Amino acid sequence: MLPRLYRQAPLNSIWEGSGNLQCLDVLRALGREPATRSALLHELAQGQGRHAGYDSAVQRVRSMLVEALPGEGVARQLSAMLATLLQAAALLRAGSPFAAAFIETRWGAGVSMPCYGALPAHLPIAGILARALPAD
Repeated sequence: MLPRLYRQAPLNSIWEGSGNLQCLDVLRALGREPATRSALLHELAQGQGRHAGYDSAVQRVRSMLVEALPGEGVARQLSAMLATLLQAAALLRAGSPFAAAFIETRWGAGVSMPCYGALPAHLPIAGILARALPAD
C-alpha cells in the first residue's frame, strides 16, 4: 500500500491542487455553507471532555469560527488545526490508548512546532510501535 501512495503522490498534488488552494477551499466551504461549520463544530464537540489539551485546542478553533471566518492569511494554519483536531476526536471517541500521546505531541506543554516522529520520552513509545508494526 505504501509504495503505491508514494508512486501516486505527484499525481495527488496535480489533481488536488496546491496546498494553499486546498486551504482556501476549506475557508470557502465554511463561508458558503453555514451548515458545514455547524457540522464541523459538532464533530469536534464529540471528543470534548476526555482530554484537557484537546478541549483547549477545540476552544481556540471554535473562537476562530464562531464570530467570522479568519482571513486567507491563516487558512493553512486553520486547515492543519482542523485536520489534526478531527484525528484527535476520532482517537478519543474510539477510546484509543494513544489518544493522549497524540494530543500531547500536538498541543502539549513545550510543543512549539509539532512534527512527525518528535515524541517525548515519557510517552508509551513501545506500545505505539507494537500496535503499528505487524506481529511476527
